[in-house]
Amino acid sequence: MNLTPTNKIFIVEELLDSKVYKDKLYVKLKSSNLRNEFSYRKTDIINQINSRVGKKLIVDIIFK
Repeated sequence: MNLTPTNKIFIVEELLDSKVYKDKLYVKLKSSNLRNEFSYRKTDIINQINSRVGKKLIVDIIFK
């Protein structure tokens, strides 16, 4: 998923809360549909985050 400015705004509007704890990213979303879509792309999202940070920071994402 390549983020365009429009996608970024949409995701921020759907995001309720997020935090990193013990190598896991916890993300609370408003939309169950978006939560389901992100669950399918979890590995790709983790790889993109770690690539941008430059190290293995996140090993799992928990969508709520």
